[in-house]
Amino acid sequence: NEDGTVGFEVNGLDPDTDYTYSVKSVNSDFTSAASDEQEVYAVSIPTALPATNITANSYTANWTSHKKVDFYRVDQLQQTVIDKDTKDYVMLDEDFSKVTSSLTEADLLKGSYDEGERTSGYMPLDDITKIAGWKASSTVRVNGWLGGNEAKQGSGTIAGAIVTPTIDLSHNEGACNISLRVWGSEGDWLIIQGSNPASLATIEFPKGGGIVEKTITMPLCTSKEQLTFYSNNYKVFLIDYIKITQDVKAGDKVTTITGSVLTEDADT
Repeated sequence: NEDGTVGFEVNGLDPDTDYTYSVKSVNSDFTSAASDEQEVYAVSIPTALPATNITANSYTANWTSHKKVDFYRVDQLQQTVIDKDTKDYVMLDEDFSKVTSSLTEADLLKGSYDEGERTSGYMPLDDITKIAGWKASSTVRVNGWLGGNEAKQGSGTIAGAIVTPTIDLSHNEGACNISLRVWGSEGDWLIIQGSNPASLATIEFPKGGGIVEKTITMPLCTSKEQLTFYSNNYKVFLIDYIKITQDVKAGDKVTTITGSVLTEDADT
């Protein structure tokens, strides 16, 4: 291969079977011991089928897929053709009201919060957000607030960060407005990073630390945007709500996620 690796394409496999492989090196005199086994596991792409049982306020979603699936996430997308120029059309609105804790905002103002599990990567947040698709690393929380924990050297984990679901923010030349209420430490900044390296915004925390409520403009967002929120100094931060809006024009087609369901049922 061009990157210096060696590869061999394997065909004719059963998509319902899991496979592993190992490698040996051979020359004219010797054959090496086998390498560690590597698992070959790929989740199959489902095929969406027409909805059935359609009524004024419900329907049944149907799809097919192979057996190597633990569960499915069904996203309901609302597609709207804008009939007139509209400022601040709501693209995403999350208030973290499903985040529960015995600690409240009053405790947070005193510097107290619940620490979650420290992680080495991003984990899904589907059970504590309004719609599926959010993910985070090394979380902290108080009631109605979600945030990220500080970095811990030598732990094998990463500092806290929160990532939005994938949304289309390509309208208005990619410029959108992000309103949020966030808590952090003095001398620290909340960084908001988009998929495009040029999509970057910052919010400075106040002297003595505390809460900032602010709306900022994010430039150059994309049609498959994911925004990441994290501390510039890898310190603790917590967010009360995130609301993303965008100016749209008549004729624009806007796609927003209005609901998500997790199910183990492979039929409907």
